[in-house]
Amino acid sequence: MSGYRPAIQTLSLVVGEDDLSELMGLASADNSLARTAHEMPLGLLRVSRDGILLFANMVASKLLPLAHLSLGEPVSEEWCTLIELAFETNGKIKRDWRHEDKTFEMSLTADGGTGADFVDIYTRDVTALRATEKFAQRAAYHDTLTGLANRTLFQTLLTQMVGVAERKQTSLAVHIISLSGVMDINQTKGHQTGDKFIGVIAERLTSLVGSEDAVARLSGIQFAIIQWDAKSRDDVDELANRVFETISNPIVIDDDARHVGVRMGVAVYPEPGVTDKMPHELIRRAEIALGYAKAENDYGYRFYETQMNDEIERRHAIEAELAVAIENDELELHFQPKLNLSTGRIGGMEALVRWMHPERGFMSPAEFIPIAEKSSLIIPLGRWVLFDACRRAKEWNDNGLGPLKIAVNLSAVQFGDEGLIDDIERTLRETGLEAKYLELEITETVAMDDADTAAETFEKIAALGVSLSIDDFGTGYSSLSYLKSFPVQRIKIDKAFVDDISAEEDSGVIARAVTTMGHSFGMDITAEGVETEEQMDFLGRLNCEEVQGYYFSKPLPAAQFETFTRNFIAAA
Repeated sequence: MSGYRPAIQTLSLVVGEDDLSELMGLASADNSLARTAHEMPLGLLRVSRDGILLFANMVASKLLPLAHLSLGEPVSEEWCTLIELAFETNGKIKRDWRHEDKTFEMSLTADGGTGADFVDIYTRDVTALRATEKFAQRAAYHDTLTGLANRTLFQTLLTQMVGVAERKQTSLAVHIISLSGVMDINQTKGHQTGDKFIGVIAERLTSLVGSEDAVARLSGIQFAIIQWDAKSRDDVDELANRVFETISNPIVIDDDARHVGVRMGVAVYPEPGVTDKMPHELIRRAEIALGYAKAENDYGYRFYETQMNDEIERRHAIEAELAVAIENDELELHFQPKLNLSTGRIGGMEALVRWMHPERGFMSPAEFIPIAEKSSLIIPLGRWVLFDACRRAKEWNDNGLGPLKIAVNLSAVQFGDEGLIDDIERTLRETGLEAKYLELEITETVAMDDADTAAETFEKIAALGVSLSIDDFGTGYSSLSYLKSFPVQRIKIDKAFVDDISAEEDSGVIARAVTTMGHSFGMDITAEGVETEEQMDFLGRLNCEEVQGYYFSKPLPAAQFETFTRNFIAAA
């Protein structure tokens, strides 16, 4: 083939139709076909098998100066290679040809079987298209706000890096980082300011890692780091500490300094159970460790430990078994009597769910209730508790034990459930219990988590004639203005403050303050966890309306509660 020579002319010179027909190998009688080729919207080049440019239509003429080509001149070695390939394959090949900031798609067509000694090259300017494709591809694998790798790319990188680590007999660590406080910034300062905070955090994380490490944004408030060649636990600890300290430093945006909480879960490779074919196991382990870090209600990081997985599997097993227990009516309610100090009568009882597992034995509510709350089981469990408690209260009131008011706890998930009001109405209707004999208890933290929404739900419950009580009062962060506006009839003093009551002169300060404040709002007071006569006397002097606790009675199964109440009435 002829070598490349600089062009001495371009197609900008006028080419007549007869010359065009001849170059195209077309019959002179079919000049319309030649004209069509000349005016077609795609660029068309015809190059001989030995690399000589035979023809270029008007669109292709724009390409010639860039490629330094002229009619009758040889094309470049690069193009000659493509032409040979087209002849060898007896078909079509497609390539991009780039020149500076321009990209052209070239489709070469040759059919060696026909004896043709030329190749037709169709061209089009795809500069904008390739830019769009590049943007779309980047968007598919990168976070649009920070430019960091997204979850998809993170998983791909981790797969590759674990494979390399296995071959090179080295190690790595995965740090999954969860932030808190960003939502508050979004709500108080707007999402634009929140995005700036995320951008600063991304920059800080990137500044902490080496060139062989990887940083990703997995979700709105979750980031991840792949730490390459982590030679020891100390190396991993060091990076985790630097991440924690760096992100915990105040971030100043528009003269407003904010702190962002940081929790991290860390998993290392190599560890048993993780191979180059299962890097997702590393992510799972880091997420489990992150869950433990969050559960500790403190900021910091946790390393994955084998027993964590055992606990996860136990929780999953309990969740499955609890679903069966609810379905098969294997749970039962116990009832703790509540003594009215002014009348000396049992004024009601609190319903408490109990589970005697056929294999595990007695299951503490402290173990299975949180599992239910983190799954969908808390809703059917809550409905069952509410119904059975109201059924029992109706039965006992009809049988002469009353009037008794039944208190039922609502979890945070139940309280936020859209079907709650319907559930309450249906339960009262189907059991026949009058609304005034039902009291729903909501913890102070749940009530104040979203006070405006809570107030709306409280109003709907109160409209049914059902009483409301704030449980564990004093352990959260109540706003007195909100508390005063809620349609709440009762405050329950948390057991921790009742435990503080003793013979010492300054004891029971918080119990006294809560009682005084509640009475000033026109609310009744119930003290829970009363275990001594001294506590009972102290609360009586405060004019506390109601007490419950082991000093009076522990929670009792239904039959024992009925017997206890009848005996108490008979002895009165």
